[in-house]
Parts: sequence; C-alpha cells; structure tokens
Amino acid sequence: MKKAKIISIIIIGILIVGGAVSCSQGDLQDQVDILKAQLTEANDKLAESQEKAFQAQILADQYDELESQYDSLKAQDDANLEGIASLEVTISTQDDEIAILTNTNEALADDIADLQLEHDSLKAQYDLLVGMETGITEENIEQALFDLINQERISYGLDALEIGHNLEDWSLINCQNMAFSKESEYYTDSWIPFQKVFIAAGYSTLDRLVNAAMITWQSRVLSYEENILNEEAAYGAVSVVKSGEIYYITFMASNFP
Repeated sequence: MKKAKIISIIIIGILIVGGAVSCSQGDLQDQVDILKAQLTEANDKLAESQEKAFQAQILADQYDELESQYDSLKAQDDANLEGIASLEVTISTQDDEIAILTNTNEALADDIADLQLEHDSLKAQYDLLVGMETGITEENIEQALFDLINQERISYGLDALEIGHNLEDWSLINCQNMAFSKESEYYTDSWIPFQKVFIAAGYSTLDRLVNAAMITWQSRVLSYEENILNEEAAYGAVSVVKSGEIYYITFMASNFP
C-alpha cells in the first residue's frame, strides 16, 4: 500500500514537473517569437533610419555646395557693387569736369565774341584812319575818276560829262554784282552804250589808284576811245564798292542821264 502511494506520488510529481516544463517551453517560444518580431521591426527601423541618414547626407552635401556657390556669387556681387560704386565716383568726377569745361568753353566763347567785336571796331577805326590819311574812300575815288575822265575829254576838245543819276544807279548795281561774284561784270542793258570796269587793290594813295584805272583803260585803245572819248556821250557816272581790300569800279556814259 505504501508502495502504491509512493508510486502515485512519483507519477503525480512527474506529471506536475512535465506540465511545468511543458508550460515553460511554450512561454519561452512565445517570448522568442516576440523578440524576433521586435528585432525585425528594429532592423526595419534601422534600415529606414539609415536610408534617411543617407538622404540627409546627400541634402547636406547639396546644401554645402549651394552655400559655396552662394559665397562665391556673394563675393562676386560685392566686387561688382564695389566696381559700380567706383564707376559712379568716376562718372560723378567726369560730370564735374565736363561742367567745368562747359563753363570754361562758354566763357571762352564770350571772350572770343568780345575780342571779335573789339577787332571789328579797331579794324573800322583803322580803315577810317587809313582812308583819311590816303584819301582813299569810295566817294573820293568816284569823284577823282569822274574829274580825271572829264580832264581827258577836255584835253581832246570834248565836252565834259554831266552826272547821270540813272547811270549812277546802274553803275552801282554793276559794282555790287562784281563784289559778289569777285570778277569783272558789264551791265547788260543794250541801250547803255558805254561802260568800263576796273578792279583795284593795294594802292597806297588816291592818285595812284585813279591813275592806274585810267592807264588800264587807255591801254585798250579802241575801248578807251569808244567809252572815255566818245563824242556822243553827254552824261556819265562812276560808282565804287569796296569788298575786303578790293575796290570794284564801274564807269558808264550815255546820251541819256
């Protein structure tokens, strides 16, 4: 009986121990599975973190490159701004110099204008004084030549010419035309029968000038006789126009005044 009880107790103990062992193994497997799952999840998170870290490194490298480009562009922009500032200073300086030169040029132009006026005034005074000293004026030449022509006519037994007022106007126009064209011209109206022209420059006295005109006309014998010594002429006129240093002289004679 005791043996039976002891065996029963042993069997029950074995069953209890077996059940305990069996229960311990099941729990351990569950824990292993849980740990595996956690490890897998951790590996996934680690891989995800590594991927994010890789992307973050790429972004960091791109940022560093962009920052380097920014620094380079910023330095270039600063240099450009300094260049612009330097150019603005240069332009401002040049503007000041141009303003000074403009003012100087205007002042010089005013001085030149004043000097020109003074020159013209002195030239007029000089011409007046020279004319007074030598007796060479347009009016004096006209009168002296007219008188000399009449002396020539009288010396040949011809009547002296009277002043022809229309002839004066036409001879003056002819002188003005010569002064404008700078060459000898003859009044073209065919009913003015007699005309002589002369251009004089460089004579120091009135006598020399009018004598030169007469000698020049006398050297053309036929023309001289037809004009200066024409028996039919009753009226005459001498006109003189000065242009620069040249005197343009026209003599006209006609039967009509």
